[in-house]
Amino acid sequence: YTIRSYGSQIHGTADDFRFSHQVLTGDGEIVTRVTSQSNSNEWADAGLMIRESLAVGSRHAYIGVTPAHGFASKHRSLNAGSLTYDEGPELNLVPNNWLRLVRSGNGVSLFTSANGTTWALANSVTFTSLPQSLYIGLAVCSVTWDVQATVTFDNVRTVGLVTNTSYHAWAT
Repeated sequence: YTIRSYGSQIHGTADDFRFSHQVLTGDGEIVTRVTSQSNSNEWADAGLMIRESLAVGSRHAYIGVTPAHGFASKHRSLNAGSLTYDEGPELNLVPNNWLRLVRSGNGVSLFTSANGTTWALANSVTFTSLPQSLYIGLAVCSVTWDVQATVTFDNVRTVGLVTNTSYHAWAT
């Protein structure tokens, strides 16, 4: 999958990025490998996200990579609330970094891997009363309005009851 995006951020109290998503009902997971990422900005995002809604300030959890700063996880526990950012484990800043996001009840676990078989827990988040159905998918943000980010993902796979593939872009 190749996703191109402008967008200013997955940060603060509102997000602006491209999200290729499906609906996950109940527990499940999504896995991918980021095979290439353009350097639109040293903080550009390429990764996996689970969101409560498609509103710009929705509660969510995210695991991704940046061109210059390695793995990172982000989450927003309250709608339109502040975002929490956590640096992930160090990585070799080259393509082929693996990401995994697992939803179990009200919890989301975020993993990274260099090879797609040995996983390191980057973060885990417990939300209060998540709905049964959430949006899960690939997220890309250039962090620079006038420079498009291009990211290629492969080995995308989901586990669980996943339906309704679509694309969504936010604009502020």
